[in-house]
Amino acid sequence: LVKNRNQRAFLCRLRVSSHNLAIERGRWTQPVTPVNARYCEFCSRTTAITTPPSPPSPPSPPPPTQLPSTTPLSMPPQPPERAIDSEIHFLNQCPAFAKQREVVYRELSSFSPVFNQMSEQEKFVTMLC
Repeated sequence: LVKNRNQRAFLCRLRVSSHNLAIERGRWTQPVTPVNARYCEFCSRTTAITTPPSPPSPPSPPPPTQLPSTTPLSMPPQPPERAIDSEIHFLNQCPAFAKQREVVYRELSSFSPVFNQMSEQEKFVTMLC
């Protein structure tokens, strides 16, 4: 049972989709943002903050005048995968809230010993009930 009034209100807003996560805000834009483009803003910030700068690369040798035909072409680097900002991602998966989630999980485990063995979906439902 959540005793804090603000926390209860927030959980209620999550239940009825009356929140400001991208999954909901995307419905309000004109034109409507596709679901697969409603990215988590918190993950983007966390990755940018916590990712250490890469060390400088050593100077590369001059390119050969002609590559042998057996040399595979290298693929350009892919951008980091971005998570869709949904309610389940926000509560159970977003790395930006890992510390808070750990506290909540520990608290819920004291009430329900099987909580840690639940699936992500079951944990989500348990937290919202």
